[in-house]
Amino acid sequence: MSTATTEIAGRYLYCVMRTEAAAGLIATGIDDLPVCYVAVNGLAAIISPSEVKRYRLNRQYTLAHETVIEKAMALDTVLPVRFGTVAETENQIRRKLLTQRATDLEQHLQRMDGKVEMGVKVLWNVDRIYADILERDVAIRTRRDRLAAMLPEDTHYERIHLGKMVEDALAARKTDDADWIMERFTPFALESRRGDIYGDTMVLNASLLIEAAREDELDAVVQAVDHELTGLFTIKYVGPLPPFNFVNLVVSWL
Repeated sequence: MSTATTEIAGRYLYCVMRTEAAAGLIATGIDDLPVCYVAVNGLAAIISPSEVKRYRLNRQYTLAHETVIEKAMALDTVLPVRFGTVAETENQIRRKLLTQRATDLEQHLQRMDGKVEMGVKVLWNVDRIYADILERDVAIRTRRDRLAAMLPEDTHYERIHLGKMVEDALAARKTDDADWIMERFTPFALESRRGDIYGDTMVLNASLLIEAAREDELDAVVQAVDHELTGLFTIKYVGPLPPFNFVNLVVSWL
């Protein structure tokens, strides 16, 4: 079945879900084109009309991609498809995805039933962290105080060494802090992923796959950690989300 009405032949893919739920989805996708679906034996691919082309990885497109998947998730379990996946025809989707990979898709759907993804980003308050390191590390504090009383031109290399000591201490502290925070969260997670961290302030960029029924428990722990770290860290906590980091269907049309 397809609800597509446009004459554009190509189809952009967002996710796979069960047909019964897909029938209730109303959304607008990439390039503001209407979202529809194709279905085979109870499995549905959520799609929208698209030229067969490579999509740029920009905010406009990724937001549209993710928004459609989030709307589908509100109806039932979803399996996100990798951003930028385009089929030449609907029949290609039926044959290569929904028919040939039916068993795999059913297993993934069952594995994700009742589960959601939660995202956690933790950032340092840099000034407070520097002060905390100085308070804890006697060697750094002593060297800093001694150099402060001396002329900069007489202590050039010692100051370089002090900078390296601080840099090493920050790196070790970042690892320790990230591990400590994850230890608090992972008991609630069926799976977890750590993403790349960027810049000097980001300590942790993690995704947690949890049972939806345990969301309130995890919320309480996040709030408790946030309270413990007030002033030192800022926690950015988002969800529930589709399992973007735990399912990412890659489709080959060959």
